[in-house]
Amino acid sequence: MKHITFLFGFIFWLALTACTPPQLPERHFRGGWLTKNDKGLILSQVTKQTLQTMKSLGIKWIALGPDVHMENIHKPALSYGLDDNAYKEFITYATQQGFQITLLPRIESPDFFKPPYPFRADIEMDNEEDWKTFHDNYKQMIGHYARLSQETGVGMLILGLEYQQSVSQFPESWRAIIKHARSLYKGKLTYSANWYEEFQQVTFWDELDYIGIGAYFELSDGPNTSMLSIMDNWLPIVKTLQKTSEAYNKPVIFTEVGYTTFEDAAQYPWKWQDDLQRPISQEQQADCYRALFRVFANEPWFDGFFIWRFYTDPSILPAYSYSPANKPAGDVIQRWFMMP
Repeated sequence: MKHITFLFGFIFWLALTACTPPQLPERHFRGGWLTKNDKGLILSQVTKQTLQTMKSLGIKWIALGPDVHMENIHKPALSYGLDDNAYKEFITYATQQGFQITLLPRIESPDFFKPPYPFRADIEMDNEEDWKTFHDNYKQMIGHYARLSQETGVGMLILGLEYQQSVSQFPESWRAIIKHARSLYKGKLTYSANWYEEFQQVTFWDELDYIGIGAYFELSDGPNTSMLSIMDNWLPIVKTLQKTSEAYNKPVIFTEVGYTTFEDAAQYPWKWQDDLQRPISQEQQADCYRALFRVFANEPWFDGFFIWRFYTDPSILPAYSYSPANKPAGDVIQRWFMMP
């Protein structure tokens, strides 16, 4: 009987949210990632037009990711800061246009583009001494960007993303990084954890302002999934996110959330450049966003989204890209983000 009651309750909730979509609360981040091209973050006329496109969709926060170079993901050396002036110029201009800024210094490495194609969760040192050096270097790097953020009026600083080996093994090093950032920067702080399991492994959410998640959750068993089915598949994930929020008494934000324009966008939101011959479906991308906003609009423990992603030069984009601009997905985002 309890199971039947729950089932009818869920069906009622699903029908209600599908027929009468709620509004996003004012507190929600309405953000979008802006990715630079190969020439760097250049404040060109094309880039300025992209900002106007983002503004027309209701985006109020621009997320930027200055590169932190790591030549070898098993060696602790980091280099950064060569493009500081470009970021300062961009932040000044974007702020004048009415945007708020989020900054995430993100490690990039040539190793990411070589077999077996590791990613940031695979960054791992060979010994304790190198781990200590890595965390010391990382704290200095965060200090650099904390100062830049304070100087330029950045609204939120994201301290890292998907560094699962480091985060799970050395939480006290991350508490020291957070403390250092707090001493230099007065804005909001978070960390961007991987959707798969890392967000449940992080133990220092209590030190941050938000529980940040790169939300590439798999929401389907196949291509071309209906909006209602996607909403249904969000339900167990929502329960887990709510428990995490309640455990730390912190709101959840999606520091990244996005969908490709492939017809399997709901099934594999993280799948980008594998098998580029997969069929295209702009409507599937749009349905993913419709489901996303309907599911999270009324959750009191949830505080918003950063859409992945827009590009400084959209003319170079393939049809299957994550960008929602000039697609039905863009219309969906505009309908939700432009609400009063």
